[in-house]
Amino acid sequence: MAWPPPSRSRLLPLALLLFISLPQYSSAAPSSAVDPASRNEYDRVDGSLAVIGIAMNATIGKVHTAINSMYGFMPLSVDQREQNAVRDCIELLDLSAQELTWSLSKLNELHSSSSSSDVVSWLSAAFGNQDTCLEGFAGTRSQVGDYIKVHLDQITQVVGSMLAMVRNVHTLPIEPETPVDIPGDGIADADGFPDWFQDDDRQILHRHPRRLRFDAVVAMDDSGNHSSIMEAINAAPDHSARKYVIHVKRGVYREYVQIKKKKTNIVLIGEGVGVTVISGDRSFAQGFTTFRTATF
Repeated sequence: MAWPPPSRSRLLPLALLLFISLPQYSSAAPSSAVDPASRNEYDRVDGSLAVIGIAMNATIGKVHTAINSMYGFMPLSVDQREQNAVRDCIELLDLSAQELTWSLSKLNELHSSSSSSDVVSWLSAAFGNQDTCLEGFAGTRSQVGDYIKVHLDQITQVVGSMLAMVRNVHTLPIEPETPVDIPGDGIADADGFPDWFQDDDRQILHRHPRRLRFDAVVAMDDSGNHSSIMEAINAAPDHSARKYVIHVKRGVYREYVQIKKKKTNIVLIGEGVGVTVISGDRSFAQGFTTFRTATF
């Protein structure tokens, strides 16, 4: 089995188009004045969003193609470390596809502080997923990692270009009726939370632990309804529309916590630093990829 050679990929022209589009925005700055020059800038915003949207759609398709191809590598890999690396890549690319889809859904709201921050965060995560994937092939002897890298480099290049373009689009002039709100300033409000922190999250953290309503309690002494964190997470509803709050009581939990993308709005609340601890002993020397050594 083989993927199309890089020269046939549609992503390379898209990357080129994105790179060519970037310089015209580099010197732009926010403005509230309305004049013919500004109107041209508004038109450029619409044009750049269209280019980013086309690139995102094409990249999502390319990511899914890569995922399907990687399943074919599993029976060809005899090395356990290499098989683990391929599994990691499938999971990470699936996350990239989801993050690109989320970004696409918010593309027309880039001048909103929260939407712009979300898109930048999602694209940044998608940008890094490919590197994490390739790190898993360190120490393997076959050419599978090298072959995958050729194609992932194209995805990374386009995602990086989209990320740069999104940052530039946010700095362009917008219609004067729309207030300019610059995201990511990190300034805390009177409550001590950053401005992007949502109201329902603030309410959860404002309450005293004894007044919180927990959906599940994890305890090592059987005083809760779950004995492990992963047991509680797996019992949580899929695609929850509200916060599902799990109280993890004091103790050292020797497990590896993974929250799958279908487990949305999970909130874990412990009893303090050094009191509620998640610990593990996986290492690269044991055959685990770096991605799988994290306890959370």
